[in-house]
Amino acid sequence: MFGKICSWFGGLVQGLKSRLGLAVAAASVGIVAVSSGTVFAQTAMPIPLEPPNIAWDQLPGTLIGVLTTPVVVGIGVALSIWVILKAMAFFKRAT
Repeated sequence: MFGKICSWFGGLVQGLKSRLGLAVAAASVGIVAVSSGTVFAQTAMPIPLEPPNIAWDQLPGTLIGVLTTPVVVGIGVALSIWVILKAMAFFKRAT
């Protein structure tokens, strides 16, 4: 059972890796096109782009506030799966 789960998870990771490479390539092309400072519409009129105004000094606090809930939920899910697997192993030995 554990081997099947690991095999399935390994296949999932390999699939994500191959798609991630394509996504990174497409994103790099997009970033190079946007970093030139202008984007041309079909009418060839330049559209000016302005850099975002990011409050860099407040960014760590903002990220911690935004990511706290997903991290806590992820830890809870991981612990739940671990407890279920331990219970399965215990009852498998008991029979």
